[in-house]
Amino acid sequence: MEKRGIGHIEVILSFILFISATSLALYFFMPAYKTEIISSSLSYTYDSILKSANTELFTYYVQPENGDCTGKNIISLTIDEISGKGVIVEDKNGGEIGSKITGGKVCIDTCQNTIYSVYLSEGFTGSPSGCNGASADGIIVSSLLEKVISEDNIIKMANDYEETYDLLKEKLEIPTQTDFAFSLIFSTIRIDAEKEIPSGIDIYSQSTRLKVLRKDGKREFADFQVKVW
Repeated sequence: MEKRGIGHIEVILSFILFISATSLALYFFMPAYKTEIISSSLSYTYDSILKSANTELFTYYVQPENGDCTGKNIISLTIDEISGKGVIVEDKNGGEIGSKITGGKVCIDTCQNTIYSVYLSEGFTGSPSGCNGASADGIIVSSLLEKVISEDNIIKMANDYEETYDLLKEKLEIPTQTDFAFSLIFSTIRIDAEKEIPSGIDIYSQSTRLKVLRKDGKREFADFQVKVW
């Protein structure tokens, strides 16, 4: 009888040790597992917001064909990617030149033997320009396609964040258990979309300095930051 009693005690002690060991393992490993999930969620959320904020910016460096502006006062340029976009043109010093899209071509309201920067993107309207007179054909010296953040897209998303947070979250396909915030920080202003964050919880963030297409067509670098919790 005494030996049988000792056997029961050994079983109970073994069970207690097993539970204690399991609890200890969960205590140490579950935070790491949770951190891994949140880290993956941060990466996905960052990419999803950035994708929605991005726009295509086409840059073409253009000059009059053969450098000949004799008797010409405008430059006419044919570009394949023109559909659905607006245009902004700058001279070599960054000064804006009158321009518009007409007849399926880009019209630059001047003609000099120099290189102009032609920017195409959605939302551009171009500068007021008559673009009348004799035209010289423009040739593309080089070109560049970039994905840049659109300030206008960020402002629209920030408004949706304030007004319809859950719908925006669903549109971005962010996991239901994840809450998020984002900011675009320029040297003088910032655009924030952030709800109240409960105290005492872990917050994970990712920030990158990226090129931004401003509402006025200028290109400027800003810090793009995303938080999840």
